[in-house]
Amino acid sequence: PAYLSALLYTAPVFIALFYKTTGHKEEADVLSGMGVVACAALLALVYFGSVNTQVFLWINRLSRYTGPSLWSNITIFGDALVAVVLLLPWLRRRPDVIWAAVLAALLGALWTTGIKDILDTPRPPAILAAHSFTIIGPTHLAFSFPSGHATTIFTLMGVWVFSVQGNRLRASLLAPALLVAISRMVVGVHWPVDVLGGALFGWLCAWLGVAWARYWHWGLRPVGRALLGLLLAYGAYLLLMDDYTGYEQALLLQKSIGGLCAALGLIELLRLLHERRSGKPTKVEHHGYQR
Repeated sequence: PAYLSALLYTAPVFIALFYKTTGHKEEADVLSGMGVVACAALLALVYFGSVNTQVFLWINRLSRYTGPSLWSNITIFGDALVAVVLLLPWLRRRPDVIWAAVLAALLGALWTTGIKDILDTPRPPAILAAHSFTIIGPTHLAFSFPSGHATTIFTLMGVWVFSVQGNRLRASLLAPALLVAISRMVVGVHWPVDVLGGALFGWLCAWLGVAWARYWHWGLRPVGRALLGLLLAYGAYLLLMDDYTGYEQALLLQKSIGGLCAALGLIELLRLLHERRSGKPTKVEHHGYQR
């Protein structure tokens, strides 16, 4: 089966990288392992339990009680450009998180794009009758597994989880990730197994991104931070100027995110430049997953 084959082919690679880069036990290692096991168990349960369609139809009905606008606005937070632009306000204070998130996002994009192209599994609109469920926003027919939005949001939030302290704070970061992942079923474009697969890959990419950033510090250097800031600022410009996500009901939110993050990012860039010119050391907050 396609889903099982994807797991069998990719899981050993992730596991090998996981153990290659860690020779010690840290709290974040435990968190990562727990996340992988939980996502893999749920993925197997949904797939082998033959409840994929039933769970999809049950969750898809949520829009009948809330209306489509709510889920259009929620689901755009899983868009890759929206997710990375939301890092802009932390440019000066948490460059470690931004750098780890960028590296993790690159890994996630490579894996999800590759798996999607290889498997090319059909989405719900390609299989189910149009009257049996609700579609909100663009209709997609192919490249279902894994969910790119679920991968993105779990990558971003996973990096934050591995970079902060406190179980309550970590749990509060996972809550919006779960909501965005669920929204992919509510808008009618992904199966539960797609979402769980995306969460699994995203969680792994987050851990690997954080581990990678500990050994490669380019994004923490002045030039790297400035270039990353300009890149994210350009992303904010794209959100501000165009209907990038394809969800018309979320266009106002998309543009608001672009405008607000662009403004906050500019302030952070100016402060960073001022600190560099004055010779003042930049204050960087470090928490969580550190050596």
